Amino acid sequence: MLINNAGIGLYGGFEKTDGAKELKILQTNIIALTLLTKAMLKRMSEKDGGTILNVSSTIAFRKSPNWSVYAASKAFVLSFTHSLAIEFRKTPIKFALLCPGRTDTEFDKNAEAPMRRNNKGDNPDIVAVYTIKKLQKGKTLIIPGIKNKIKYIIFKYLPDFITDLVVKSL
Repeated sequence: MLINNAGIGLYGGFEKTDGAKELKILQTNIIALTLLTKAMLKRMSEKDGGTILNVSSTIAFRKSPNWSVYAASKAFVLSFTHSLAIEFRKTPIKFALLCPGRTDTEFDKNAEAPMRRNNKGDNPDIVAVYTIKKLQKGKTLIIPGIKNKIKYIIFKYLPDFITDLVVKSL
């Protein structure tokens, strides 16, 4: 099993953020994930299969001002994982995608994000246990927590003009 869980972000208006930091986001969140996946696929193909769990984010489902590069990188992870799951559906290699919401880690601090009103994110241990249970059931899209599932439904099924209003109010 491969768990691609490395990810970094950067908060701020795109015209003001540091391009070198954004390059690091792309290298970590997209390039490293892609290369690790390719390397493990080769090994898994030679063996009896395996599972690749890629960690994206609920931010991948929506437009995200001030998180543009991070959100786009997580949208890549979402699309990449869904595409590979279909491509490898008839093989013993399985793909799963974890899309957590805000998790109680140092992520916001490291991303230079301002403190939020509700400073508490989801407990990472609870997210991990939930993910393992869903993997054992063969789930391919794993979204822990009811508020994260609601975000997914809102941004997947409502028209853009409504979701744009939601994003602008955040």
